[in-house]
This record gives sequence, C-alpha cells and structure tokens, in this order.
Amino acid sequence: MPIVDAAMFQQDFARYQGEADREPVKVISHGKLVGAFLSPHDLAEYERLKGLEQSGQARTRRSAGSTETAEVSSDLASPEEAEAYDRWFRTKVETALGSTEPRIPHDEAMARIDALIQSKKRAAPRLDE
Repeated sequence: MPIVDAAMFQQDFARYQGEADREPVKVISHGKLVGAFLSPHDLAEYERLKGLEQSGQARTRRSAGSTETAEVSSDLASPEEAEAYDRWFRTKVETALGSTEPRIPHDEAMARIDALIQSKKRAAPRLDE
C-alpha cells in the first residue's frame, strides 16, 4: 500500500487517484497516518462491511477484534473451527493488503479462475462413462 506525505498527495492528486484504483493510498503528515484515499469500489466495500457490522448481521461466535465471518463460520462444526478459520482468513487478508505485488484486475482474475475450472473439468475422468 503506497504511503505518501500529505503535501505530495495534494500536489499530485491525479497520480494518487490513479493509484487508489489499484490499492488504497495511505496519507501521512509529520510522520503520522492522517487518512487513506480509496477507490469508489473500495469505499463501497468498506461501507458495506461497516453496515453489516453496525446492523449486527455479521454477528457470529466472535473473539475480540473479529468481524464478518457470519456466512462461513455458521457452517463450521464448532466455535474452535470458526475461530481458526477467522484467524486464517485475517492473516490472508493482512498479507494481501501488505503485499507489494502488482494487483490483478477483478475481470482478469475471474477469467483465470474460469479457465482453471474449465481445464479441470476437461481433465477430470467421467464416472458415468
């Protein structure tokens, strides 16, 4: 996630607007984080998650600091499995957010996944033959 000084952010807003399309941009002033610049998509996702949290729809077996695990953890066999999944998922998200690897656009990622699924379907032996 790029980190930029507030003065530079103000001077080169168009550049950071473009960068925010790929990933959020942290803005600092005097060495302290003062905010972040998000793409409209990221902001909508943030607002959706915040709304779930505030409405209580994300409530599940929660540990301190846990958020939305409702859809998955309700299908798990025990609170321990739900907590283990939550820890695993949070680690994956934090790792992805901290990554400096280039981002893959959603459409490209979905096309890759679809191609992989199709290749697996073609390669899988048919049981009815």
